[in-house]
Amino acid sequence: MKKNDTNSIIFSLIGCTLLLYPILIVWDIGYRGIHLLNLDFILGTPANFGKSGGIFTVTFSTMVVVSVSILISIPFSIFLALYISLVKSSFQNLIDIAIDILAGIPSILFGMFGFSVFVIELRLGWSILSGALTISFMLMPLLTKLITASIRAIPSEYREEAFMSGASDWQYYYLICFPLILWTIVASTLLSIGRVAGETAVLLMTVGSSLIFPRSLLDSARPMSIHIFILAKDGISYDQAFGTALVLLIFVSLANMIGTIIVRYHHNNMIIGSG
Repeated sequence: MKKNDTNSIIFSLIGCTLLLYPILIVWDIGYRGIHLLNLDFILGTPANFGKSGGIFTVTFSTMVVVSVSILISIPFSIFLALYISLVKSSFQNLIDIAIDILAGIPSILFGMFGFSVFVIELRLGWSILSGALTISFMLMPLLTKLITASIRAIPSEYREEAFMSGASDWQYYYLICFPLILWTIVASTLLSIGRVAGETAVLLMTVGSSLIFPRSLLDSARPMSIHIFILAKDGISYDQAFGTALVLLIFVSLANMIGTIIVRYHHNNMIIGSG
């Protein structure tokens, strides 16, 4: 057998193994939770500490935490990406280092930070706002890197033509770059939904775990990830835990799928435009 054939077999086995993991995860969650997937479960309210009833409250809480986190982090991420791309200084290098450090910090440390600063020091308590502010710190490094990469992928001819026509740096970024990276921002937002919706430690330490329907951003809530964790850990209802997990899996998968399609479509257009 030739060496190339052996390498092909090895890499094929590795590829099949890697593909098998997500298939097993989806099959296990789907098999155990599919019988609960109906309108009564999705639109119903939890009862008996989540042992029965539906998940409308936890789904709504998840949507609110995700939305507020993204609304906070997106403007700062865009500003940081533009600053990194526009300003050339030693301070920019410090920002790059800080972003890399933030991207590598374990989520539990963000949870400790959010609990200490927002829950206790700022007296926001366990609330949606405390969780969203904490999560926004986690999202900014990811979003900033994606937006910065998108800006740097813009063909250099666009910049040269803009400057030749008398445009300033900020005019170039605002009038030319921003429309070009708009879909990247949308895609990055969709891809970050999975990161927010799947967090458990951070949200448990900042949002709390109340099953009461939240009336404001200062109310405690129970996102789906925490609901799954409590139902499974305390043995309240494994059926409800898997049913909630299936809804969360569908929600995150759809967001990731749409985000990935947008990224690929935008990338192909950038290639065609620069060709």
